[in-house]
Amino acid sequence: MDHDGHEQHSSPGRRSPRRALAVSVASSRHDGTPVDYAVGDISSLDAPDGHYDGVRCERVLQHLPDPDAAIRELIRVTRPGGRVCVIDTDWPSCAWDGFDP
Repeated sequence: MDHDGHEQHSSPGRRSPRRALAVSVASSRHDGTPVDYAVGDISSLDAPDGHYDGVRCERVLQHLPDPDAAIRELIRVTRPGGRVCVIDTDWPSCAWDGFDP
């Protein structure tokens, strides 16, 4: 959503019901602060350099063939001095306990 309450989409020509649902769910959880919600390809975001004050990426990188490219893109669209928040799982480093051998 933009500051006027309009939905924002990364690919305006490709508004699918799934994209609309994703933006709708995010908007329903919104706390009223000025935030833009967008759905798009993380390796090629539809935003100019330095467009966002901050970006957040959660549990996405583990599904990508080139997570470094996605991180470079997040950095590209974040303004100098902005925040990039990445939360993901490093499955090879996980240790499981409590299972019988």
